Amino acid sequence: MLIHALELGQVLPEPVYVSNGRKLFSAGHVVTEQTLRVLKIWGVHSVAQGGAAITPQDTSAAIIDPSVFHDGSFSTLKSLCVNNDIDAEPIQTIIATCIELARRPDRTCDYFFAYLSSSLEEDMAEDQQQAVEDTELGRVVDENEVLPNLFYRAVNLLNDVYVTPDTVVSIVKEDSFLKNKALDISRVLIQLPDNQVTTIHDCISLLGIRTVLYIIVVLVYMYYVKENRCTKASMHYYRKAMSTAVAARVIAKTTGVLGRDCFFANGAFLNTGTWWFYNKFFYMYAMVRKEALFGGNVAEIERKILGMDHATFGAMMVKKYGLPYSLERTIAQHTGQFAENQNKEVAVLLLAEAIGKALTYNPAYDVPMQHLEQEVWDVLRISEDVLSDLVESIYNQSVQIVQLTHGESPFVFRG
Repeated sequence: MLIHALELGQVLPEPVYVSNGRKLFSAGHVVTEQTLRVLKIWGVHSVAQGGAAITPQDTSAAIIDPSVFHDGSFSTLKSLCVNNDIDAEPIQTIIATCIELARRPDRTCDYFFAYLSSSLEEDMAEDQQQAVEDTELGRVVDENEVLPNLFYRAVNLLNDVYVTPDTVVSIVKEDSFLKNKALDISRVLIQLPDNQVTTIHDCISLLGIRTVLYIIVVLVYMYYVKENRCTKASMHYYRKAMSTAVAARVIAKTTGVLGRDCFFANGAFLNTGTWWFYNKFFYMYAMVRKEALFGGNVAEIERKILGMDHATFGAMMVKKYGLPYSLERTIAQHTGQFAENQNKEVAVLLLAEAIGKALTYNPAYDVPMQHLEQEVWDVLRISEDVLSDLVESIYNQSVQIVQLTHGESPFVFRG
């Protein structure tokens, strides 16, 4: 039976394997739209009827498609998932959807899916040329970096429990460029026609004061970095931060998770520590990345080599800049085992981090995706089809935000 003849709701009588022995689906799996999508991606063209074994055609060529992958990219994909079972949910659906998005015929190079579609050697070469190595973590924390005044004003408002929409509007209107960028990002997140979101007041009413303030903080800092040390690395970490931020907000909204904290901000700042490790301890962090490629707890590897993990260091940097304690606490705790703090808010961030990494992973800068425990999946209860749609929506929104905020052609990096 050709796969296009399979019906939704049909039960697979036998497990499905591809030629290299990888199992795609177990016996008894109920066919969904995502099932058909995965079968197509892996090159499975037909199945047998009447309970006989399902025999896919040889898919080695389909997996390594020259139009999408470069030599060695499949091994890079495996390094991304070294701490997870790529055949198990939700990882299988996340990766399968990313492969499908990367192969989309209308897609132009946007620097997402680097591990699937482009050579990484140039990134690694640039890393070595621009390497900076400090000697003490404490020195970096104590370093006096003067950011734009608007950054501190927005941070002060984040810490003010009595802040009003008018106060936020008053600081944004001082900079028309910033105001327009904040409106652009808000429209992407709100997903309403532009003519329904025309003022900062509209953004606040639909997103909330804290989310709008965090958008301002992110914009001011991003443009500060762009002006002072814009590199492929800084753009990569911004791309990953925005993808994780969008993912956290979309997942929370889809699963009905209501928390006191701002999911967009938590996602955006979640891996702040890795950005600082990369910038200030390049060679030591390269050692971390190299060891992490073989699997294992990344936080433990970081503590062994650097003396501190990225969550602890990221929380210290957030505290240094005066951002709210709730954000500092979230960052500090996000590398712990889910079983230690089993709630939906934590589950949202762990899944958001996994999706953000799947969209942007580049071993020139990143460590592999951390282990995503089954309990995370159980708590959120997202179906395969819904998850696939979420990944696509997160990708589309993330691309738009990166394009809008980088302030230039979205597909040409001018580092």
